Amino acid sequence: MTILGIDYGEKRIGLALADPKSGAVWPYEVLGNAGNEAVAKRLREVVALENVAEIVVGIPLTLSGAEGHAARAARAFGTEVGAALALSVTFIDERFTSVEAMRVAEEYGSKELDAVAAALILKTYLGSTQNS
Repeated sequence: MTILGIDYGEKRIGLALADPKSGAVWPYEVLGNAGNEAVAKRLREVVALENVAEIVVGIPLTLSGAEGHAARAARAFGTEVGAALALSVTFIDERFTSVEAMRVAEEYGSKELDAVAAALILKTYLGSTQNS
């Protein structure tokens, strides 16, 4: 069983996978955002191929913790995709993920910034579930 992490954006969607037993997290791929239906089709393939049992979607809250346009769009996307794939979706605050993803991607020479951001979302999620 794996967990799929999603960093939703209007142009690109980063995907990452995690093995909750080992705590291993890795960037998976970056999709062009061709609309929810097209993205859901690719996600169905990933879910089947990688034995995904759960989805975690990052919500880019404002510094004050409010949901702006981008956060509402990510929440709507996650809700729609979760229903389409019949999987539970957890939403997690990803306010500082993009900055950290840029640092990590630069450090490791990765061009897959959105997938790195999705991996960081999963790391945060796994850390929060281990502490609860």
